[in-house]
Amino acid sequence: MEEELSVIEKHKVWTLVPREYSMKVINSKWVYSTKKTSNDGIYKRKARLVAVGCNQRYGMDYKESFSPVLKRCFMQKGEENKVCKLEKSLYGLPQSGKCWNKKINEILYQLGMIRTKCDPCVYKLQRGKEYAILGLYVDDLIIAGTSKEINDNLASEIKKYVTLTEKKDGEPFIGIEIKRAEDGSYLSQTHYIDTILHRFGLEECNSVQTLGDQNQNLDE
Repeated sequence: MEEELSVIEKHKVWTLVPREYSMKVINSKWVYSTKKTSNDGIYKRKARLVAVGCNQRYGMDYKESFSPVLKRCFMQKGEENKVCKLEKSLYGLPQSGKCWNKKINEILYQLGMIRTKCDPCVYKLQRGKEYAILGLYVDDLIIAGTSKEINDNLASEIKKYVTLTEKKDGEPFIGIEIKRAEDGSYLSQTHYIDTILHRFGLEECNSVQTLGDQNQNLDE
């Protein structure tokens, strides 16, 4: 929680203002999650402060621009009647995804990256004979380049604008496990598959090479 609050303070997400009668104040809450590896081990516990923005209505509470106020989930002595005026978007607001995408897109363009035509969430950076590809999935980034140097340099440049937490080898990316070997890299979703099997009580099922009955007549 302290780490989350320090990031919010660093980026000046809100300012404290006196609460006024005309303000429509949004509640906030803490959301906790546990990140696990493919062997069900815990590699990270995360706390995130989110706005309860489900009651906001488009055209009335927000449009393209906004300055909502947030009810504080913690109090300091002498500031009980103050609220947090959001200067930047916060998770939980309907417009937060668009605001983040606009910001990260501006940052990547400023660093010389070009958005591909085939996928708006994939960017390419060319520097001499070296190049890097960046994939964007909401607020998760993955970089694949022709060398470790260009990967590290690009990550360092992005860190000047936003806070990044780099994953270690073996930690999954959006549920996908990446294993590196001498002959290449391998992707798998072992933990996700195990979770689905457990949900439907199919842990004891035998694996097969083909998904379906080979003897089924599809003409019927």
